[in-house]
Amino acid sequence: MKSLLSAVLCSIILCLSAIGPAHSSDDCIAFFGGKANTNSPRKTIDLSKAEAAKRAKERVCIKTYPWPTKTENGKEFDFSKASAADVKKIRDKVNMFLAENYTPRNDYDKEHLTIFEIKRILHFEDAQPEVVRLYGDLAYVCKLFQEEKYSQVISEASKLRKQGRLKVAYRTPDLIEESTYFHPQTLRNMIAGFDVASKVISRGDSLQSVVNNAVTYLNQRDAIDSAMRLINYKVPSRVFSSLRRLEPFLNGLWSLLR
Repeated sequence: MKSLLSAVLCSIILCLSAIGPAHSSDDCIAFFGGKANTNSPRKTIDLSKAEAAKRAKERVCIKTYPWPTKTENGKEFDFSKASAADVKKIRDKVNMFLAENYTPRNDYDKEHLTIFEIKRILHFEDAQPEVVRLYGDLAYVCKLFQEEKYSQVISEASKLRKQGRLKVAYRTPDLIEESTYFHPQTLRNMIAGFDVASKVISRGDSLQSVVNNAVTYLNQRDAIDSAMRLINYKVPSRVFSSLRRLEPFLNGLWSLLR
């Protein structure tokens, strides 16, 4: 009976969600699979030009993340066309170069990233290495989600959580985050958003896991929604919208299953 109810509940959520990613010509937003939406009012903190410039230097955006200049075939690299596998290779290499006091050791290192790229990584003078790492983690998780590899999204989020790097907390986004210069807390909240959406979409193993995942989102929705809104990602937002409509029912089930 529980397995049948679990399947029915998931079907209701997915039907209400009308799942399907949006597309956009905007390079920054399109990478994350979202759609630029200038008509939707957003709550963001205004910044002076000086403060905006300072914060931009402390962070990276989708275009300043240290992508390679060439593909393995020698063609110009286009981050917008990168697959999850591509992003993982790049993220892992970038993280290697972000290691404390790291300097290129030999020709093998230099073959994997050009001198320009090495300098670009090592000379984020104001950006904290963790900001760069989290950006790579988000890019990878997002691409996995787009490719419907939900179990891998969940696995990556679980690793970050075990490392103590995925604590969710609400923050009001600032103005430059609309240009993907995301604050590290926003990056964490987005990864958490893709994680919980993956858990709901992939249904879980039991009614209790389905309801528990849904309630987890509902308890963190302000933090997750404010972050995901920045990239207007339609799949999680539709899943989350349907969960909000089912909130009384889900909370009732959760209290019975505890």
